[in-house]
Amino acid sequence: AHGRLVSASGGDANAVLRSGLEQLKDNEDRGRMLHELGRLALADGTLEPKKRIASAETVLEEAKALPGRDALGWTKLLEGDIARASKQVPRAKAAYAAAGRGRARFVEPRLATLLVEGERGPNLAKLTQLERRSNDAAVTLALADALADKGNPGGASELYEKVLWSDASPRNALGSL
Repeated sequence: AHGRLVSASGGDANAVLRSGLEQLKDNEDRGRMLHELGRLALADGTLEPKKRIASAETVLEEAKALPGRDALGWTKLLEGDIARASKQVPRAKAAYAAAGRGRARFVEPRLATLLVEGERGPNLAKLTQLERRSNDAAVTLALADALADKGNPGGASELYEKVLWSDASPRNALGSL
């Protein structure tokens, strides 16, 4: 979350996250941080799309070098995000499915799968069900965005308020792919 705030305020989020990455010892935490670095690369508005993807792929190679299975879910999640940004939906779905196999309560790949599935937006019923089960601010934010897109500003407003006043910081609050 701190990296997103630094990025939104015009700072160098990459440097902030890199310095945090050097201090991490746990491979799962390092995988999560590398996933965030890859997401920032994909969202970098100063680069053209092909360079964003190449930058994220560089981070992906670094994540793939992490030993053990602990970081594998985050690595596959980044792989799916890159495929999604490249408009390779089947490859993205496969990577998200592989990311979800690592941990039963890993909500990020399930959310990403729902967001990449439909041409006309995510399936509201499945997204609502995931929001109720997970109680995750990122899922609530995605549901609010979907409701707003579907023309339900009242429902979206309630959910945006819920995210705003939640303790958890949504993983995509300052920009999504």
